[in-house]
This record gives sequence, C-alpha cells and structure tokens, in this order.
Amino acid sequence: MGKNKGKSSKKSKKSSSSSSSSSPKGKGTKKKITAPETTTTAPAPEPEVGIKNEEADKIPDEEDEVGDVIMSDDDDEENEEEAEIDESKEKEKDDDAMDVADAAKDEKKKKEASNDDGNKPKPKPKPAMPFLDAFYSLSSDAPRERNVAAHCILTHLFPSAGEGNDGDNDDGDNDVPLQDASYALGRLMDGLCSGRAGARQGYGGCLSGFLQLAMTTKLPEGTTVMGAIAAEQSDDADADAADDGGRSSPAAFVRAELLKRTTFSSPVTGKGGHKKKGGSEERDCKFGRLFGILSVVRSGTLRGDDVPQSVVDGYASDLVDLYRYKSWMRESASFGIAELIGSFFPPQQQKQQRRRSSKKQGKGKGKTVSAVGRRGLQAAENVVVPRLLLRRPDNSRIDGGGDDDDGASSAIEKILGQWTPEQIGLAIRIQSLSPSTSEPLPAPLDRPVLTPSNASSLAGALASTSSVVHPRVHSAWPSVWGYLSNGGQLRDDAEEIVGALMEEVVSKQLLGEKGTTTTTTATTHERRALALSLVQSMCGVPPGPGGTVPNLPPDVIENAILAPAVVDGLFFKVLITSGGKEKKGAGKAEHTLRPLALTVLNSVVDRAVQGDHDGDAATDESGEGSGENEEGAVGGSDVPLRLSLARSLLSCSPRFDSATRTDAVSSLLYGGPCADWTA
Repeated sequence: MGKNKGKSSKKSKKSSSSSSSSSPKGKGTKKKITAPETTTTAPAPEPEVGIKNEEADKIPDEEDEVGDVIMSDDDDEENEEEAEIDESKEKEKDDDAMDVADAAKDEKKKKEASNDDGNKPKPKPKPAMPFLDAFYSLSSDAPRERNVAAHCILTHLFPSAGEGNDGDNDDGDNDVPLQDASYALGRLMDGLCSGRAGARQGYGGCLSGFLQLAMTTKLPEGTTVMGAIAAEQSDDADADAADDGGRSSPAAFVRAELLKRTTFSSPVTGKGGHKKKGGSEERDCKFGRLFGILSVVRSGTLRGDDVPQSVVDGYASDLVDLYRYKSWMRESASFGIAELIGSFFPPQQQKQQRRRSSKKQGKGKGKTVSAVGRRGLQAAENVVVPRLLLRRPDNSRIDGGGDDDDGASSAIEKILGQWTPEQIGLAIRIQSLSPSTSEPLPAPLDRPVLTPSNASSLAGALASTSSVVHPRVHSAWPSVWGYLSNGGQLRDDAEEIVGALMEEVVSKQLLGEKGTTTTTTATTHERRALALSLVQSMCGVPPGPGGTVPNLPPDVIENAILAPAVVDGLFFKVLITSGGKEKKGAGKAEHTLRPLALTVLNSVVDRAVQGDHDGDAATDESGEGSGENEEGAVGGSDVPLRLSLARSLLSCSPRFDSATRTDAVSSLLYGGPCADWTA
C-alpha cells in the first residue's frame, strides 16, 4: 500500500504543476492564482490504516506546494517594502546619533566656558606617555615627539612645574619623587653618549630643563632637589672627582657625575693586557660630554651665587681637552667655550639699554662688569688664555716678544699668524663680551685682535674656513659680525675693518685676484661660495633667522664690498656662464654656483627694495640705512642703498641685466619686487 500511495502522490504533484504552468502569463496572473479558485483544490487524502504517523508526516501537502508557487511574486514585493523600512530606520538612527554628538559638543563647550570663569579649576592633563617609556621617545627623529617625551618626564618629576610656577616654591611644598629624579639624572647623562637618531638632542634638551628645575625646586626639608640627590649619593661617590676637594655643592656634584658617565673605559684584551681602543664608542663619549656641558650651560644653573669658581674653570678645562682631542672637534669645542663665557653676561637687549643709559649720562664714564660676568672673564683668564690661546694645535707654546709698544704690536701679529680660525673666533667673542673697564684682559687679549692692520695676519686662517659645508659658515664669522655690530651700535672702525677684510680675505685669498703675491692657492668653488656668503652678510642680510650682521652705510657697500672686481668674479662671470648647447637628456649647461649667486643677489636686492631689515643688524648713530629715519625712504625701501647697488652692478657691466638674464638693476631703479630668477 505504501508504494501505491507514493505513486498517487506523485501523480497529484504532476497535476498541480501542470495546472500552474497552463495558467496564462501576464499582469493578471497573480489575481487569478490568488482567487478563491484555490479553495476548490482537493484536500490531501487521509493516511490509510496501517500507515505509521511518521510516514504520514513525510507525505507532501499539495496545498503548501501550490501556496509556495502562488506567493513567490508577493514575497518580492514584501521584501522590497521591508528593505525600504529598514533604510528609513537606519536614517533615523544616523540622525539620532548626530543629534547626540551635537548635544555632547554643546555640553563640552558649556563646561569649558564654566571653567574659564575661574569658579572651577581645570583638571590636570594626563601625560601622553608613561614615565619610563618617555625615555625611549627622546631618541626620536621627530622634534615634536622629543618635546612631548621631555614634557612627560619633567611633569612627572616636578608636578608643580606643570602648574605654571616653574617649580620654584619658597614654601617647599613640592611633591618630588627623589628616587625617580635620581634615576632620571643618571639615565639622561647616559643617553648623551648614544649615537641613535636624535638621542643627543633629546636627552640634552631634557637634561637642561631637569637641571634648571632641580636647582630651583625646594623640598619641605629646605634643600633643593639637586642638593638632596647629591647628599644621597655622596656616600658612594668619589670625593676626589670635584675640583674643590669634594662634592660640597650641587654644581660640583653635577660636573663630577657628568665626567663619570661620559668617560670611555676600553676593555682589556690580549696577553700583555693592552687596552683595545673602541673608536666609535670613544667618539660617542666625547660628544656626550660636549652635549652635557652645553646642557649645563644653557640651563643657567652656573649663574647661581652658590656655584664656586672652580666648577666654572673645570668646565672650561674640560672643553679645552675636547678641543685638543681631534681636529674635527675644535670648532664645536671652541663654540662651547664661547657659550660658557657668554652665559655669564646679560642678553644683548639689556646691553643695548645699558649703553644708551651710559651714553646719556656722559661719555668717558667707565663700564663695570657684574659679579656674574666677572666669573666668566675669570675662567677665560685662568684656563682659556694660558691653555688655548697661547698654545698651538699640537699643544706647544706660542712665544711672543717685546714689552714696548712696537714690540707688543709685532708680538700680537706673530701670535695671530699662528692662530687657528677657532682661536680667532673665540678671542674676538671674548673681547666683544667684555666692555672697556679698568680691569684689562690678559695678553694677548689686552689689545684688539680684529683691526685693519691685523687683517693680513688673520686672512690665511679665515680663508681656510671655506672647507665648511655650505650653507653653514664657520663659527668664527658670527663672532666677527657680533664684534662689528657691538651690541646694536656700529663700531667706529667698522668701515675700515670691513674694507681690510674684503681686500685681504675675499679679493686676495678667496677670489685669487691677479697681480697679488699673497695668494697661495687658486680660487675654487668652495672659496667662491664662502665669498658669496660673506658678501651677503656684509650687505646686511642675515644668514638665518635671528642672525647678527653689521648694517653698513650704502657708500661702504658700494666702494668696499661690491667693488667691480668682486661683482665681476662672484656674480657676472658666474651668471653668464649658463649657455651652451643642450645635450640629450639634460638641460642647458650652467655654472655650479649659479643658484647660490642668484639667491645672494636676490636677497640683497630685496632688502634694498622692500626695506627688509629683519635680524639684529647694527646701525650707526643716525640710523642711516636701518629704517629708523624716514628721510630717503619710499614705501619702506632704502633709496640710497638702491642707488649704490645699482651703480655697483652697472660699473661691472652696463648691460648687466641682459647679460645675466636677471632684472636686478631694473628692480633697484624702478622699485619693483625682485622675482625668483631662473635660467
């Protein structure tokens, strides 16, 4: 019976499918199929007796099958309607989310407005990174990341510094973790010896801020943070490390700790116990010591009243040792010595105010050096002069002769002829810092180093600075410009000194002027590049932001600086050498120094046309050429300077613009802005 029943069910299924397929296709098919005709279909037969319920459940229901076929098109319409409903719901959700976000922003603005009223204190910002993790970020190449890391370290160690009082609390109410501060001091000094990425910049900057806060932040016990760290480590420290017989002051403790952590100890290898030199490790330690001393200097802690003179002399002696370490370390070490001595003098702006006040009171009154400034000059007298200025690079002594005036003049010329550019720059820097007082400097600083008569003795050493990579110039030249500027007031003999430097250094040494017997080598691209940089500075254009250059009168620029031979050798011949046939795959041939010459000429012309006198440029008493007096100025430009520059260029060639393919002369005459000239 089961088989027969199965056959009957198959027949009924075929009949239902044939009936559905026989219905006509079209729009009315749904109405006909869903009409009450479906009610006339015969119900499924009941299972016979003897068939199990499970088999009966397996029998297909014809009504269900027909219903599935009939409702297939209706399901599509319902699905489309449901999809539209879902889309509308999602839009409503997005609108609700935007409303919530706008409400949150409004609430945040209300809270900020209430905090600005001062009724509620603002919450302390959370650190961007943990204390220990911040040390790794100090080595990052990104300056911003290094600054954030240093800020996190200092705010963790000195919480009061983050509140705007710089950690200076006379009441001693400062919660400083001494253990973390002691750990940070050692790790910052160790990081100075790392050659990784920006480690020295990051660790040096953070160490400078740490020392400034540690020397001024007081604890409840009444001592400073650095004093507490020094007292805690005094038991395990070597008492002979400091020059004053022990670590009696925090400043002496810092120097002794820096020397200990930047001293290279090579491992002992071999049968004979010979020490193996590690070149890179030793060099890293030397650079670490240099950056450490500069961090101490720039922190300003050496200006404190409790700093003994022996500590200052000790730092100067350490820098002299670095000067004699290698030839490539001389410029950096001499710059460090100049920074050390200059840190004991007030800023340049205060010096200008002091000069103006002393000038109003009357001429002839001597200027006095403060007690702090005398400490820096004392270091120069005790260490710098005997160990550096009176010694050759091989540490042999420079002997002068004669006690009378003529003998002293010949002696100073003999000494200057043996000086290196670093010694010249350092001596000029010390003389520019110390005013004329009743306490003269020791020889050979008791006489001016930079004079018109000494230019020939200094020319060889100054011309050798062309080996420095462009666009940076040797540190001796900023010292020369600072000496001529004299703190904002042009020196009386500045014009004669500039003329002598242009003749002896630029014309004879760098350009190799024909007909001179003092020229030792022919001119090179490096020497011409240095000459272009010097001409740019002498014309009153600072080499960088905040640079100090002398602002000379227009007649000096026309006659001494932009002489026809200088314009011809530096600008005209360089700019016209840019023709030639065009090669395959390359542009027209041009002089190597053409871009630099165009940049220098562009900056000089723009300064005259646009009146761009930015930077710390010294002027004479009348303010001529400085923009202070309005006489001769049209639209902020300097008319006398424009005419002087135009005469200098036209004296070299009447067709200067057409030959060099620039508009320098036309811009100077008509006062238009100078464009970026290209070939």
